[in-house]
This record gives sequence, C-alpha cells and structure tokens, in this order.
Amino acid sequence: MYDEPLNNLLVTSLARLQTEMQRVAPFMAQHVWSWIGQLSGTHRPEDYFKHPASFPLLLFPWWLEKTLQPAPDLTFQADLVYSSMNGYYYFRLLDNLMDGHGTIELKILPAASFFHLQSQAVYQRYFEPDHPFWDFFAQVLFGSVDATMQDAGLGDLDLAQFRAIASRKVCGGKLPLGAICYRYGCPQLIEPWSKFFDAFGAWHQMRNDVLDWNKDLTHQTRTCFLSEADRRRGADESVAAWVAREGFRWGSDLLHAWLAELKTLAAPLHSPDLEAYLAEREAMMVKQTSDVLAGLQSLEALTQVLGAGRRS
Repeated sequence: MYDEPLNNLLVTSLARLQTEMQRVAPFMAQHVWSWIGQLSGTHRPEDYFKHPASFPLLLFPWWLEKTLQPAPDLTFQADLVYSSMNGYYYFRLLDNLMDGHGTIELKILPAASFFHLQSQAVYQRYFEPDHPFWDFFAQVLFGSVDATMQDAGLGDLDLAQFRAIASRKVCGGKLPLGAICYRYGCPQLIEPWSKFFDAFGAWHQMRNDVLDWNKDLTHQTRTCFLSEADRRRGADESVAAWVAREGFRWGSDLLHAWLAELKTLAAPLHSPDLEAYLAEREAMMVKQTSDVLAGLQSLEALTQVLGAGRRS
C-alpha cells in the first residue's frame, strides 16, 4: 500500500524522531524507543504503521496530495509524516493510560511533551501565527483530547455515541489533511476529506472491537460491541455464546454496511488510491469474516451440546 517514496519517508522520519529525542533527552530516549518497539512487535518500528490492518494514518495525506498534483512534494510530505508520527505517539501514550492498558506509559509520560512539540513545530514552517490553519489545528487537537477523556469515562456505549467518540479519538490525523488543503489553496476540500476520515475511524475501531472482543472482555475493557452483547444476549447467556449465536454476524453486517457508506463518501474525493485501498480492505474483511464464522459455527454447536448435557 506504500509507494516507495512514502516508505522511505516513513523510515527516515522514524530515524529523525530517534535522533532528535536522543539529542535533547538521551535518558528518556532509550525508554521511549523501547516502548515504540513494543508497539510494533518487530525490530522495525515502521512495520506498525504499514500493517495491512493498521489505521492508514500516513497514507491519507499522500493520497490527498496526489489528487492535487501528479507527484507529492517529498519535502513537505516528510514533514507531514514526521508530525503525524509524533502526534500518533502522543495520543497513543495518553490513550493507553486512560484505558488502563499501560505497561511503561506512566514511566515515560513526560515524553508526551516531546511528541506534542515535535508534532506542532513542523507546521510553524508553513503557516504564520494568524493563518486560519491554526484555528483548525486547535479544533482538531482539543476535539481529540475531549473524546479520549469521554471514552475513558463511559461504562456503556450505544452506536450513536460510539460513532461520535471513535471518530474524534483519531481526528488528530486530519491535521496534515488540513495543512495540504490550506497550502494548495483548496480549504473547501477539508470538509469532504474530514467526513470520510471520521467515518473510516469509526469503521476501523468497530472492526477492532468485533475481532478483539475476547481480549477486551478479559481485560474488562468496555466497548460498544460488548455493550451490545449485554443488551442483546439472553439472561443466562454468556458473551461468548451470544457472539457465536448472533453477535459476530451482527457486527459483521454492521461493518459491511458502514463500508458501503465509506465507498459513497470516497467517490467525490477522486482518489484512485483510496478506492483501491477500500477494495483491498473489503476483500480482507470478507475472507476474515468467512473464516471466523466457520469457527463460530463449531463453537455454537459445542455450546448447545454442553447446554443440553447440563439440562439432562
């Protein structure tokens, strides 16, 4: 999914981040880089962003600029990648702590100031202090922070709340989209791209919640999917039994419906890369759904047999 120039920018931006943190805060750098490595799960941190099922944070700005000119400005895109990367780590650090999923996050919390400053400083090269971009920046930043706090405080989520909060939690990724639109004199594109971005954020999070329901249940993480499980399952029915009986099918149908909405929202953006990406994600989802449903059918049958044995 990554063009070679963008892949190179990703690698060099990670090296830039490591070098800059090592320069200004060498003690902090060794602990933070260890955390970044844990997130990626490999010896290459870039793998975390490039995973086919990851949120395409760095791809959106690349696709948008390609709709405006044949080849993106690599110097500009390098700064956008660097900013987005720092912004992601900033919000991931806070989100892990708010969700109670932290490992070493509390220990490296001061790194949040580094990530935030690095993320913001990039844009100061392109926009004067009174430029309207900064109003957009504040709106997006505070919206994401507010959603992170709201999400952590909710014990139960319905679909309307979920779509509103999930989209705002990742909305920091809209900053480079706004920067591109302002730099190329087309701020009218911010609204349709933002609308798609928000809808995709909700779809992406719901997909994770549907597939990771067992891990969330084990860690007592309240999600919209698990909230629906409590509302829909029988009085004596376990969450696992509900998922096997109808829950996964319900979640899959919802994801397919939301994906159809995404295709509609993507059409006026005139990005062949974005449309190809949605087609690939749909193919991945169809295969994954088929595989999981086959396994759940066996689980449901086993549950019914065990239930019958207990009643006899």
